[in-house]
Amino acid sequence: MDAIASSSKIDGAFLDINLNGEASYFVADLLSERGIPFIFVTGYRENDIPARYKAIKRCEKPKGPEACVQILRSLWPPG
Repeated sequence: MDAIASSSKIDGAFLDINLNGEASYFVADLLSERGIPFIFVTGYRENDIPARYKAIKRCEKPKGPEACVQILRSLWPPG
């Protein structure tokens, strides 16, 4: 949280919804507030995610890292 709040060098992030048994939505909120694009990496189904996060792209487990990187890249327009 400190790194997110104080860094201007974070271009994007992968965020697992379940961090050691705790929901990470507070981290998602801080990333959003800072304008840092991110995707959820999760095994949760879309219906299990609160409505306010429905627009956030997801990389569903157990997809490989290549699929997640491709989704993250989609957050930036080419150029």
